Amino acid sequence: MPSNILWIKLTNILGFEAISNDELREKTSIFKSKIQDSRIAIDTEIRDLNTQIKEITDIDQREDIYNRVDILEADGLKLLKTV
Repeated sequence: MPSNILWIKLTNILGFEAISNDELREKTSIFKSKIQDSRIAIDTEIRDLNTQIKEITDIDQREDIYNRVDILEADGLKLLKTV
């Protein structure tokens, strides 16, 4: 059986709809926008914290900020799973 027919049968079995390349590009663009929109607050806070790090000389304070950035990055990854 040609691979196209197998692909069509697989999409029918799994309930996927056949879409054109242009439709796929549009859906991809929408998905990327949803990801960016969901991370705005986290990315802004990370950017602000990284700016603070440059201004602080106390190593302990910097360590606390780095830890906060790590937590935010982890939260951002969890958020991606929900988008």
